[in-house]
Amino acid sequence: MDTQICSAIENRQVLAFNYDGYPRVVEPHAYGLSKTGKDMLRAYQVAGESKSDPTLGWRPFLVKKIKNLTILDQTFTGTRPLYNPEDKSMVRVYCCLPLN
Repeated sequence: MDTQICSAIENRQVLAFNYDGYPRVVEPHAYGLSKTGKDMLRAYQVAGESKSDPTLGWRPFLVKKIKNLTILDQTFTGTRPLYNPEDKSMVRVYCCLPLN
């Protein structure tokens, strides 16, 4: 488990990282173990790039593919619409934001 990710979730800090060769800036909401046994982050992408369009919105990220993780000084105020702390794609949640 990555304590940096849980710290960012707890403190509502924005994360920046590279994923699949693209820069991402996200608001992390939930971090846990996926149904396939891999650590994953459920986050709302607010800036950066992506292979798919649109660039902004909800994204699942496999933690092992996250490179150059940085916790930014920027914070966010609360959860995004359609957030579900009981994400069914995770069999175990390590840490997550409570619903507003």
